[in-house]
Amino acid sequence: MKTLTQNELKNLLLATNGSTFVNIVTHTVPVLVGGKKNIYTGLTKVSSVNGIINFRYENSVNNQRDREGLETNFVAQERKWGKHLSQSVIEHNDAYYLQIKVEKTQEPEYFLKGSRVDNTEVNKNLPKRKDGTQEVDKTVILRDYNLSNIREIRLNKQEYKVVV
Repeated sequence: MKTLTQNELKNLLLATNGSTFVNIVTHTVPVLVGGKKNIYTGLTKVSSVNGIINFRYENSVNNQRDREGLETNFVAQERKWGKHLSQSVIEHNDAYYLQIKVEKTQEPEYFLKGSRVDNTEVNKNLPKRKDGTQEVDKTVILRDYNLSNIREIRLNKQEYKVVV
């Protein structure tokens, strides 16, 4: 497995053309209901996500609408934050993000002070997500991951470990 810095990861992503399948492993701090009063403050979420980069969100939603027999008239809203440097790399406040169309995720693992925490208990403390404007049965899931949270990436048949 090759090792990359976050800057090398950014440059690799910027150099990747066309819709491309990726797998990323991330370490994030989930937003919890109750904020700092929540008993899981300091929780870390480890996720493995399979997805596609360099895709067109609006086209993806309209393709899904077509599969469901709906009008293909979806128009994506403008981003509320950040500037696209490429189809999948976003810059915001001197940080870089990977925009990914999520295809599949493994059940995440949660850790508090180095110890594993049961997902059932954590899930009770997570806010509920809303679909928004797609009006489809199978939602096209779009996520932005801060490059500083990506620990591993598989891209173009290569595996990379990202150093923090």
